[in-house]
Amino acid sequence: MFFRKKPKREVTPADVARRLKARPVRNAAAECVVERHDMMSVEVTLKYDGLMRVAASVMKLRQKKIYDLDGIGLAMFRQIDGKTTVDEILEKLKADEQLTFFEARGLVVKYLADLAGKGLIVLGVEE
Repeated sequence: MFFRKKPKREVTPADVARRLKARPVRNAAAECVVERHDMMSVEVTLKYDGLMRVAASVMKLRQKKIYDLDGIGLAMFRQIDGKTTVDEILEKLKADEQLTFFEARGLVVKYLADLAGKGLIVLGVEE
């Protein structure tokens, strides 16, 4: 067989505790272009790797992308300051929206992963 699945690494309670102590940090290159009390537009510069960098310059692909944040996502994004931990964001969301710990954890973890994937934040984990 050519493809072998990697065995899934078991997540221990220590791993979960370490992840909850992570501190999300906003990307310094992400620029807030519009901010109101109910919405925010954040612009990030796109990075192309390898051949895509050449293709992007030849085909004149866009260099920046704007993401609109609102509702619960905006409330979470406003808490990201490099000092607040994932656990603190989770607890505030849990209290504000009357969610269980597991509902809030699922929502926060997924949303932070989405923001990180889009280049708006990075997660700093203490060693």
